[in-house]
Amino acid sequence: MSVLQYTLIGAAGGALVEALDLFKWITVWQGERRTKSGALKESPPSWKLYVDVPKHVWLLVIRVPLGAAAAWLFSTTDQISGAYAALGFGFAAPAVLAQVGSLPGVDEALQDPDPPAAGDPDRAPPPGPPPAPVLITNSTDASSPAPTEDISSAKGDDEDEALPEDKP
Repeated sequence: MSVLQYTLIGAAGGALVEALDLFKWITVWQGERRTKSGALKESPPSWKLYVDVPKHVWLLVIRVPLGAAAAWLFSTTDQISGAYAALGFGFAAPAVLAQVGSLPGVDEALQDPDPPAAGDPDRAPPPGPPPAPVLITNSTDASSPAPTEDISSAKGDDEDEALPEDKP
């Protein structure tokens, strides 16, 4: 299949999402038009109470290009190899593109490669990941290091009340 075919099928997947949502609300409206016995109500509700046409039009305008973009992106990099996959990527485009955008490599590629450091526009921060956070525990067993801060003088709200001590 060509990239154009994948893109068109992805766009159809984006449209399919909105068509299914529209179908759901039409089905709800249809159910509300009838009594429990199945007879048509004397004054059935208007379909406009259930189907928000401007919302569906706007979401169709948004989801079709998103579906096309997702299928195009994955087909140009040979990540998909069939019409069903292109339709699926078009259907799930918002979630898929959000996940792809949150990957560390993608995030770094989209950011400015040389941002100025705070306070000094001539220097950029050092490259690489930020340092890992340090976990400080109060454990005193032999396999873990001693705590780095002195907690022996800490007391509760009452000055006479001492902290409980560990007994071996």
